[in-house]
Amino acid sequence: MQRAFEINPDRWADISRVFSAAAQLAGAARDAFLDTSCRDDRSLRAAVESMLAAHEEAGSFGDVPMFALPDTARRLVPGSQLGAFRIETLLGAGGMGEVYRAYDTRLERAVALKVLPDSFAHDPDRRTRFEAEARALAALNHPHVGAIYGVEDADGVAALVLELVDGPTLGERLAAGGLRPTDIVRIARQLAQGLEAAHDRGIVHRDLKPGNIKIDADGNVKIIDFGLAKTAGAPAYVPAESSSASRDATRVGVIVGTAGYMSPEQARGEPVDKRTDIWAFGCVVFEMCARQAPFSGATVTDTLAAVVEREPAWELLPADTPPALVQLLRRCLTKDPKQRLRDIGEARIALDHDQDAAAPAAPSRRSRMRAAAAVGAGVLVLTALTVPIYTRGRSTRGIASSPVRFLVPPPDGGLFNRHPARNFLALSPDGTQLAFLATTDSTSIAYEGRSQIWIRALADLDAHPVPGTEGATAFFWSPNGRSLAFFADGKLKRLDLPAGAAVTICDVPGFGLMHGTWGAGGTILMGIGNGTAILGVPASGGVPDEVLTRDAGNHEVRVHWPWFLPDGRRFFYTVRRDDDGGELRLAELGGGSRTVMRVTSNVQWVDPDIVVFVREGVLMGQRVDLAAAAPIGEPFSIVDTVDYFFTTSRGMFSVSRTGSVAYHAGGEIDELVWVDQHGREVGTIGSPAEYQPESARLSRDETMLLTARTQPGVGTYDIWRIDLVRRNEDRITADRGSELTPVWIDDDRAMVYAADSGGSVPHLFRKDLVTWAERQVLPPTGHQLVRDVFPGGQRVAFVERAGLGDFHPFELSLTQPDAVPVSLLQPRLYAPDFRLSPDGRAMAYVQFDEPRVGIYVASLAMNSAPVLVDSIVSYPRWSADGRQVYYLSSDNRMMSVTVRTVPSLAVGIARPLFQMKQPAILLQVARDGRFLMLMPRVRAETQPITVATAAVGAARP
Repeated sequence: MQRAFEINPDRWADISRVFSAAAQLAGAARDAFLDTSCRDDRSLRAAVESMLAAHEEAGSFGDVPMFALPDTARRLVPGSQLGAFRIETLLGAGGMGEVYRAYDTRLERAVALKVLPDSFAHDPDRRTRFEAEARALAALNHPHVGAIYGVEDADGVAALVLELVDGPTLGERLAAGGLRPTDIVRIARQLAQGLEAAHDRGIVHRDLKPGNIKIDADGNVKIIDFGLAKTAGAPAYVPAESSSASRDATRVGVIVGTAGYMSPEQARGEPVDKRTDIWAFGCVVFEMCARQAPFSGATVTDTLAAVVEREPAWELLPADTPPALVQLLRRCLTKDPKQRLRDIGEARIALDHDQDAAAPAAPSRRSRMRAAAAVGAGVLVLTALTVPIYTRGRSTRGIASSPVRFLVPPPDGGLFNRHPARNFLALSPDGTQLAFLATTDSTSIAYEGRSQIWIRALADLDAHPVPGTEGATAFFWSPNGRSLAFFADGKLKRLDLPAGAAVTICDVPGFGLMHGTWGAGGTILMGIGNGTAILGVPASGGVPDEVLTRDAGNHEVRVHWPWFLPDGRRFFYTVRRDDDGGELRLAELGGGSRTVMRVTSNVQWVDPDIVVFVREGVLMGQRVDLAAAAPIGEPFSIVDTVDYFFTTSRGMFSVSRTGSVAYHAGGEIDELVWVDQHGREVGTIGSPAEYQPESARLSRDETMLLTARTQPGVGTYDIWRIDLVRRNEDRITADRGSELTPVWIDDDRAMVYAADSGGSVPHLFRKDLVTWAERQVLPPTGHQLVRDVFPGGQRVAFVERAGLGDFHPFELSLTQPDAVPVSLLQPRLYAPDFRLSPDGRAMAYVQFDEPRVGIYVASLAMNSAPVLVDSIVSYPRWSADGRQVYYLSSDNRMMSVTVRTVPSLAVGIARPLFQMKQPAILLQVARDGRFLMLMPRVRAETQPITVATAAVGAARP
């Protein structure tokens, strides 16, 4: 038997999160996701890879049919509809059908759809009994039973609508390492509770096994596929000529169950009742203890023979397994059902109250104290099981300070509002509530989604939207946790909880890319998007004043991320310097500031003396002497992987003053994919990574691609050149900041791009790709991004946002020294993203500001008004011949619009080409008509927030 390795229970939330996302990927995309999510954490990667191996070996939900079934189920395409359900991805396939992750458009929630085999769906007798059973199960509402919501029958396809339970199966968890005895008891107890609720309603599972038991990130257990192994009519026999199969095989239309977990009467084809579930329960608990099932064989027949004829392999149980637990297992695994434990409630009582437990030896006083500490922490255990094993090598202090970790997903079908310059989550100061920004729509917020603040009390299971916060882009708590301040619609507003009305505090200039902190004295501080100043305003309302400004003469580029200390007078803020370094400053309202230490991220405070910050994607803590404005001792790590963007100093975390932590790990993984004119994927480019969607340019001969993707841990962008013929790639920028939006010039021997060198806002640079010489093209007068190059390559088109205003399009000569940018359109329109037509006579652009939201085409001769193509926001891209503009519609269809630029601009009517199978971003159109698409394989906006209580104190040395 393979030696188990220990899994720290404090890591289970991270392990579950990474596994759940990785299980939906394959090949290079999975490898890239693991590289990003695990980084140098070898124990995390080993645990996840072991679980993935078990997942692949077992097959989908553990069902391998004993023989081939004709036309078992209808394969559904992601993006298609089955009744009211939008198919998102295939989760698994097996003898009982296929399971899909889907979105219920009526009730707006994620579900699992299990498409039934035709042998079930088209047999009237089976279908009648099956629907009756589904109705009975739908009435079974229990926290440890995966719910059945109903039956869907559409387009000739019959499917079960099931609760979607994220997380690994118990079988996958066991593959990752042995369970602690406390975890064994906790899981067994929850299984017994779920079975007891079902048995009370006369429902027998008949296929309980590790593959049908799910464990979420909180450690909660759900029994899934409940009752689906039940068949109509008399049980059949196993044909002698049946081919061998896995012992995890579920018989479809033959003996119902899984060979290694069948009761003897089930294996013989005899009538069964709830005692067959008690047998399977014993098999599962046995396997949790021994990491091997009690019955096995080289073939299915051998396994069934062992079940019927032989005793369990009791010698596999660890030598120190308490006799009371062994006795409970023997009562469950008695072959004669009349002698077996008669009711699963008896097992549940034993696990609840330790009535069946007797310690093998009297524990020491110290061990009893350790056990008491574990119980005091809320862990229900069998004392005889816990004392000799769990407490070994553990101190009472360590148990008491262990953080509890759990995951908080976005609203069903929605996304978190992830942005490189803002934080979308915040714990209340006392750590009892988590607030976050999210939308209930799967449309990218960067396009047209509007987010809202949601709040979840950590003692509750559900989050709830906060009315009046629609359109919020950033927010922060009041010091007493009774109010929220937030930015929306160009204003700073406040709202008193639980149901106050939003009132305006002040106007906010420009785009409102800001962050804030609310002091106990009633002052609010705001860091503005360009980092030139930190503003202050009374929480009761007023006009913002500058509290402090950057000192350019002292090499300061930005001052931002203020954070009030509990006294409401002193506050921290972060300074970015022109050498790309950073400093943490301690300041006081109306006074000066002192440098505390070097930091390049936002910071927050934990009582009594800890500053929390991010360094290279790791959440760190540092004790600080506030009187001396100096660090004490060495920094320590709290969380290994936190979403971090160096350019804006944004780390996606929040801490309470009590030391609880909420954080987001990011983990976006995209692929560059070729799609043909029929919507079929026909090839990929480069390595899976997190790509910048506005940075992808084919060379003139379409043999090379320039693109930008993130640096792991730092989160900023580097520009890569990918050879599409040799299929190799090299990084051509490597500064600590971001380089992005490259375009080819000089016959593809050079490029112009945007970079934020020296901590400044992005501005224009030129790089020779032969000599590697580079120079600044424009000074950082505003936030500049390259958009295109005019025919001939002597002029570049770009956008610039001055201060906190809107992005406007400009052109710049590359051949004239000291050339001055010239506005592309009059009046100066807000056009953050655009592309020039191949002949340089027109531009297709997107516009976000009301009322001109949508995709437009405009003549650069300015002899006609811009033409609205569609009232949605999506990247428009020209065909190589300039006769078509393509874009993706809000329902994910590829759209085409005919455009004529001479003798005057003429724009046709949009028509659909094909339906995309999954969400994507259009990057460029090749000469042969293929579309280069950015396909998100893991969307960071859908990944859960992790909350860890008391994490800072537990990590502190």
